[in-house]
Amino acid sequence: AFSWSLGDIIEVNIKNNNYEQAKIITTNLDYSKFIICLLDSSFSNELQVDYSSLRLLMPIKLNWKINDYCEFKSPKDNK
Repeated sequence: AFSWSLGDIIEVNIKNNNYEQAKIITTNLDYSKFIICLLDSSFSNELQVDYSSLRLLMPIKLNWKINDYCEFKSPKDNK
């Protein structure tokens, strides 16, 4: 399990495996729930989410190899 801290920039699953970048604002004592602030202003600003909804930021890669893990967002709706 990864340990998150206040102010960390992470990705959060907001619905249907649609991950958005966010900043951790606060957490409960056992780090199972987080209040996050989405960095994309087209969404509601603050949300409460479970630990399982968080992940590390996708790395920015310049060189891609076959079978590398990646994520694609549609230019139409950014999802």
